Amino acid sequence: MGFENGDNRILTIDNATQSLTILHDGFINLPNDTWKGSGVAIPVFSLRSRKSFGVGEFTDIKLLVDWAKQTGLKLTTASC
Repeated sequence: MGFENGDNRILTIDNATQSLTILHDGFINLPNDTWKGSGVAIPVFSLRSRKSFGVGEFTDIKLLVDWAKQTGLKLTTASC
């Protein structure tokens, strides 16, 4: 947890006696250092190809891996 990054926001008010001003622009300046990713989770029985019997076979996993490589997905490990 931390405070926002960036410059302070300044609000100048003339004759601000007994008034309430709330400044909210809908944005917050936080560091963008969190990891984001996407993935695919498919049960083996859902894998079907033109050459399979239509019940999901382990041989269809290679086609899934080929597709993932073509689309730029990759396997990385992260330590928790």
